[in-house]
Amino acid sequence: MPSRFSTIHKSKGLQFRYVIIPFCAWGLDHDPWQAPNLWVTSPESPFDETGYMPLKYVQKYGETFFSEFYHQEKIRSYLDNLIYFM
Repeated sequence: MPSRFSTIHKSKGLQFRYVIIPFCAWGLDHDPWQAPNLWVTSPESPFDETGYMPLKYVQKYGETFFSEFYHQEKIRSYLDNLIYFM
């Protein structure tokens, strides 16, 4: 099969089965300096009476009462970035 090279503007990856993007180095997770706030709640004391509260999206919350919120946001971030670059 002969090789074809196209610019990203011409191909857009839609008509080819495989598209090679040289020097591709994007991450799938949020950048630490642009991490979003998560609005979290917890049934555990001492947070059960506070309602929703904002927490910065950081890895340390993956091992706390708020791990479900952290992991949901991480999955959403991965999916958003995979779909965006497909």
